[in-house]
Amino acid sequence: MSKEPKFRVGQQVEKWPGNYGGPGTVRGIAHDKGQPLRYIVGHKIEGGFGEFFHIYAEGNLREVANGTERADR
Repeated sequence: MSKEPKFRVGQQVEKWPGNYGGPGTVRGIAHDKGQPLRYIVGHKIEGGFGEFFHIYAEGNLREVANGTERADR
């Protein structure tokens, strides 16, 4: 991996720019030689159970204050 990851596995993050957003947990980091890092983030299913996973670029995520609360918009 050529670049040090900004986020770590298990860290609480928020997907924030764009048409949707919300809290999640980094479950993995993906990389391909010469390509930017991608973060696999698990999101809880409101009213359901388990998580679904989405892959994001670093610029689509930000740290969550105190590790559990959503950051201010």
